[in-house]
Amino acid sequence: MANEAHLLRAYCIEPSSAMCEEAAKIEFSRNQPSQEELETQLRHGGFFITSHQRSHTFTLAKKDWYTMLRHRFMSDLGVFSDQEIEEGIAEIEQKHPGETIGILDNLIFITATKQL
Repeated sequence: MANEAHLLRAYCIEPSSAMCEEAAKIEFSRNQPSQEELETQLRHGGFFITSHQRSHTFTLAKKDWYTMLRHRFMSDLGVFSDQEIEEGIAEIEQKHPGETIGILDNLIFITATKQL
């Protein structure tokens, strides 16, 4: 292991409908490289690649989630105006009634190893 370099890259495949409105999902997808693209670039750099997909659901109070959206906690939300954020929150509110929201996070973990 002392003569190996390791890289772990974890990223979200696609945000769930509870996570953000449809417009934000499109913006997210536009900015997210594909798993194949990342793996190809790493292989071209001489890395051995393993990949694993995992899903995790977490629950938040909607008021906290909406505060996070309003503060644009994901950089992809930076392109949206305050009005567009509020419209997205209204869209989420219609689809997911109640005081809390369950968010499914679909992640890919890419581990790259290279002999030095």
